[in-house]
Amino acid sequence: MRASVAAVIAVAGAALTFGCNSGTTTPINPLPAFTHFYTASNAATPAPQIWQFALPLTNTSPASVTMPGNGATDVKSIAFDRFGDLFAVNNPGGGNVYITVYAPFVTAASTPIATITTGFTCCAYVVAVDPGGLLWTCSTIGACYQYPGPYSGSVSPTPSITLSDQLNRPEGLAWNAAGDLFIANEGSPGNIVRFNHPVTNGETHSAVLNTGGEQIIGLAMDGAGNLYAGSHTNGLILRFNASNQSNAATPDFIDTATGSTNIYSLAIDAAGNLYAADPANCKILVFPTVATSFSNSLAPTAVLTPPSDCPEAATIGP
Repeated sequence: MRASVAAVIAVAGAALTFGCNSGTTTPINPLPAFTHFYTASNAATPAPQIWQFALPLTNTSPASVTMPGNGATDVKSIAFDRFGDLFAVNNPGGGNVYITVYAPFVTAASTPIATITTGFTCCAYVVAVDPGGLLWTCSTIGACYQYPGPYSGSVSPTPSITLSDQLNRPEGLAWNAAGDLFIANEGSPGNIVRFNHPVTNGETHSAVLNTGGEQIIGLAMDGAGNLYAGSHTNGLILRFNASNQSNAATPDFIDTATGSTNIYSLAIDAAGNLYAADPANCKILVFPTVATSFSNSLAPTAVLTPPSDCPEAATIGP
């Protein structure tokens, strides 16, 4: 089956996802626990590195795995599916954006089990896996794409869904528990566009959330359904409470104590801690249990400096 990183089977209207490990047709069971934080350098030369850090993250956490490049270049975003497959979006500069896929579990010697070439050249600041296990990325020309599986070998799939309504440099993706999709616009004036479930090809937006002119790249959803947005404009983190995500909604909180001037990717772990990539200062910022503690003045409790370069990616994985 891998061949298939994730195969989606519709049963009575529900999407059931099955995955396989890297070498056999045996499903991964039990599913891996997501107990590590991952980030990546955005270098093209020398080859980028992807780092794994054990949780909880501290100011001095050492990298437990360093994967040197191995098929990647200028990585802006990384993501995992529920089976532990790692996806990295690459911006080569001289050709089409492509996504490399690595089987669980990531080591220094990991090499791609799949290379997915998109149909656009520049640029992609996000890669994500939707609740059904399918791969998404967005082009800064103003569209986001879902790609069908299987993800194996070198492939150039035609997108199964393309969204463009109200999108202007889309660079962040997040889903709520109902399957509604939120897309961050980094393009002026900056906002967040919502597409209600079930998301379909060419769908018209359902709502536009107002960020007050903050240009957004990173999005993350906590377990309570609160939506977090990282500002590329001023380094703020905005929160829209779960009950406040309809058209023209404004943030319930705007954290001005991040210490950053430019936030890219966001991630939330199982304990509810929020991680923000701060490429302006070459740091990873950690904010504790944000579902209950988030405020207009929440400072990070840990600030980690990765081994090299200024990472733009942040995610949680096995």
